[in-house]
Amino acid sequence: MATDALRAGRAAPTRPLPWLLGLPFPVRGVARRWRGMVGMVVGVGVALGLVLTMMGLLGAAMGQLVGDFRQSGIGAFIAANGGKLIPLERGDNPGTVENGSALLTRVRGIPGVQAAIGELSWSLRQEETGPLARYRPAQLLPGIAVDGDATEIANLVVMRRGRWLRRGNEVVVGPGLSASRGIDVGGTLRLYGRDFEVVGVGKLRGFGQAPDSAVYLDARALRQLTDVGNVLTFIAVQTTAPEAVRNAVDDVALRTVTPDELEREVYDSTAYASAVALYWIIDLFILFVAGMFVTNMLGRAVAERRIEFGTLRAIGVPSRTILASVVAEALFVVVCSFALGFAVSLALGWAVNAFYAPVVHFDHLFAVDPGTDALLFGITLALGAVAGFFPARAATRVDPLDVLREA
Repeated sequence: MATDALRAGRAAPTRPLPWLLGLPFPVRGVARRWRGMVGMVVGVGVALGLVLTMMGLLGAAMGQLVGDFRQSGIGAFIAANGGKLIPLERGDNPGTVENGSALLTRVRGIPGVQAAIGELSWSLRQEETGPLARYRPAQLLPGIAVDGDATEIANLVVMRRGRWLRRGNEVVVGPGLSASRGIDVGGTLRLYGRDFEVVGVGKLRGFGQAPDSAVYLDARALRQLTDVGNVLTFIAVQTTAPEAVRNAVDDVALRTVTPDELEREVYDSTAYASAVALYWIIDLFILFVAGMFVTNMLGRAVAERRIEFGTLRAIGVPSRTILASVVAEALFVVVCSFALGFAVSLALGWAVNAFYAPVVHFDHLFAVDPGTDALLFGITLALGAVAGFFPARAATRVDPLDVLREA
């Protein structure tokens, strides 16, 4: 029987080593404890997803604001000196251009100018129609009076339905106003006691503070109905020679600004810098909380593995190897969390673009910013290394003798 048992033992196949033993020790520790890290990855990933979504929303919002001017086909804007074409702070306004019609005629004669139109922002008084209409209070609508044919400038007019206005008794309403007030093509608006036919639903790119919620009408019709006078808010010029326009009209009261200069003006403004700073403060706070979460979870894991670390030190495993093992766990968590957070931000961004952007009549409100995402990834790695350092240092200070006494 002993001989048979010996032969059976010799014939028994050798069990192969687990595949984990072929990996470096830090990687082996991470792979062996992956189940315990799922909670950390999910928690930190959701936090990073919110951070990436917020930065994507900020970049897209400013891109939409400035991009309207870039896409409009306008080469230069003529405005009052000191006026803000894109008001960002309280008290900012575009100013007033005096003798607008005469200046508009002069601009159209400058070499290189293909087309030029004037814009005047004004509050329009809408009056009710039907029985007892005189006893109902009038409502104010944001209006944009246009001096000239806006269709002459490429990519300036964006129509959703109908066509652009051609006569003095026609108006075009913005998509937002059409949706909120139920005004559509074929309807009628009564302004200052005069009926205007709604011939289209659309907007002009880069015109006014709220082009989606405005009523567009002919500037001459507005001057006939009100005492607005011969003034304009600004003049939009389609030209191949912006400097020629600048040299012809720039004086003490007027200035010419190109879309590139307008973009730099917005991004260099105090309001934009304050908004970016606020977003970064919120984001860094979220990242700090996520880092503290990783530190606490790893610290707890180190405390639970005192016997393991003490045994490793007793058999001669270098402290730097133990340190690398714990830091590798932290980096593994933050890298996986960033990947999950990026996927979460894409999902949230898609939902915002699909469901909310159409409500406010924007093409999109979220966009991926590779530069910002790369910077956040670097910050996340740095925070992960810092978050893993303190638990790792605690692991290297485990005394083997104390562990053996505890065991």
